[in-house]
Amino acid sequence: MGIFVIDKTGAREYARKKTEKEKHIEDFLEKHIKVLDPSVFVIGRQVQADGKNLIDLMGMDRDGNAVIVELKRGLSPREVISQVLDYAVWAEDAGYDELNAIAKKKHLTKSGDLHGLFQSKFNSVPEPWNDNQKIYIVAERIDEKTREIAQYLRRREVDIKCVELNFYESSESEIVNVNFVVGDPSGEVDEMGEKVAPAWEYAFNNADEYNRSTVSDLISAAKNRLKPSAGPQSKYYYMRVSGKTKKNLFGAIVCRKKSAQVSFRVDPDTFQYDDNPEVRSGYRWFFTKDSERMISLTRPNFDLILRCLEHAHGVTSKL
Repeated sequence: MGIFVIDKTGAREYARKKTEKEKHIEDFLEKHIKVLDPSVFVIGRQVQADGKNLIDLMGMDRDGNAVIVELKRGLSPREVISQVLDYAVWAEDAGYDELNAIAKKKHLTKSGDLHGLFQSKFNSVPEPWNDNQKIYIVAERIDEKTREIAQYLRRREVDIKCVELNFYESSESEIVNVNFVVGDPSGEVDEMGEKVAPAWEYAFNNADEYNRSTVSDLISAAKNRLKPSAGPQSKYYYMRVSGKTKKNLFGAIVCRKKSAQVSFRVDPDTFQYDDNPEVRSGYRWFFTKDSERMISLTRPNFDLILRCLEHAHGVTSKL
């Protein structure tokens, strides 16, 4: 399918520009990685993964997850699947220090380190770092076998996407067409055309058994004690005093594969647990900076979390 411009003379098709070198796509994505995901930024190019092979582009998303981008000019061979999975296995063990070292080589200039970069870009610091890995295969054309294998992996909850990226001739500017062949970024339908689970449901179902039961038990305990207006929205589980307005929000849960955290509203003048090491200042994800606190959701923290949520409920009720 071509790219057309419509003006007074009618419809005019732009000519597709053949990419002579893989480097052209790599240069473009290094500067414009947001065409794949608005929350992703690049931390490395030609990153040595396993002592011999190089990842074309490596990035991170706002949750601190490693993002692997593998580029192939023209028709992508099926071998690219095994290659990117090798990279993902390597990236799974990359902690903050290794990711920070990769970024420091070229892509950290003003922020100093990844902590500073995340704080300046997102007003938050991930916990934990690199809890999941994301894979992008980018080519001018994705062959059928690569597409089928990638769809299979997505059904097995591997976060892999295949993207066709093509350039078109224009006298005014460069035109780029980005087509997600596998992994619809809208999240509305899967590759089989079926409705996918909402983001919270997907995250909750994808969590390991212990983490899932911990989150479930806290939600039940909070419902019994506080009787909130509660439920999932997007990728969060919100707890409100009543209704669905932001003003009535007093707590929110974020669920990941092996961890979860609770953010809640406080009155800094009356909150009694700021000296507890489990309680951290929030980063304005849900509330203003001075009035947000966070706690990692673990079994030993249950009583503390419920007391904090009681405080948050009381504070919010008075607003």
